[in-house]
Amino acid sequence: MKKIVLGIAGSSGAIYAKVMLDRLVRLQSQLDEVGIIMSENAQINWDLEI
Repeated sequence: MKKIVLGIAGSSGAIYAKVMLDRLVRLQSQLDEVGIIMSENAQINWDLEI
């Protein structure tokens, strides 16, 4: 059972998180669960950058 939690902070973390999530999608058959914790500033940057 493999679980991953991805923490995303403000600054320019959104683009790195997107790259990581894209790679985790490719590994979904090997993972049971992926969770995301995102700060408010990260959410703002995500909306602007992604």
